[in-house]
Amino acid sequence: MTRRRLAFVIVAIGLLLIGLGGAIGVMVLANGVLATAAPTWSTEIRWAGLSVRVSVPGLVRLATAPGVARLVDGYALQTPAGRIAFRRDGAALIARCAPCRWQHDALASAPLVLTSVELRAERSGALITGWLSVDQLRVDYTAELAAMASACAGNCRPPS
Repeated sequence: MTRRRLAFVIVAIGLLLIGLGGAIGVMVLANGVLATAAPTWSTEIRWAGLSVRVSVPGLVRLATAPGVARLVDGYALQTPAGRIAFRRDGAALIARCAPCRWQHDALASAPLVLTSVELRAERSGALITGWLSVDQLRVDYTAELAAMASACAGNCRPPS
């Protein structure tokens, strides 16, 4: 391979990476993931040694955006709670943690260990529908993302 061709390939790969990073950035910003002004329900995420405050409704919008279920289908990640595996069911995203270990002072002083926790979410506009299954218990739900800020009118507190 000539130097000129090698330089072209390196520049093309660099431009591709910049374009991919920009597309991811636009998707994150468009879904409001970084919009954490009060009264937004926000949480802190740690990744690669960095700590970032993110909007929970924004994360839900991002996770249920068209095409995301297809993108993460078959992907799994290891978390302090356990291994979370993602799969697609049509346009819906299903996340499964098995076994799942929850540590939260409000729940119990010792970690709560569950055989499995599974969450299904599908979005249509601002409406999220799905179910939450914990071991043998299953609860169907419907939630409206857009209603949170207006229903709170500045008086909401995120779950702790």
